[in-house]
Amino acid sequence: MAENVVDKVKKCAEKLREISSLALERLRPLLEELDSIAEALAPEHSRATYGKPARGLTPWDIYSRSDAERALSYARRAVELMRVALRELEVL
Repeated sequence: MAENVVDKVKKCAEKLREISSLALERLRPLLEELDSIAEALAPEHSRATYGKPARGLTPWDIYSRSDAERALSYARRAVELMRVALRELEVL
């Protein structure tokens, strides 16, 4: 049976306690980039999901194709960064 999310989080937390400050320093640039992606995308979550109902606008009315492509690019980069970080932590 596949590891559940709780087990993976616990395993990650254990690894974080085990790794040296040197390893954390190697991960810092990845985590900082991930943080900036989250900061860029988080405020858009509600509008991207619901639009602006009070104004009768759907997400498709608010965002252009290039907005969607940019968000998708950020999301793909975030997944890539997390894979690298989790491999470094030996979680994946």
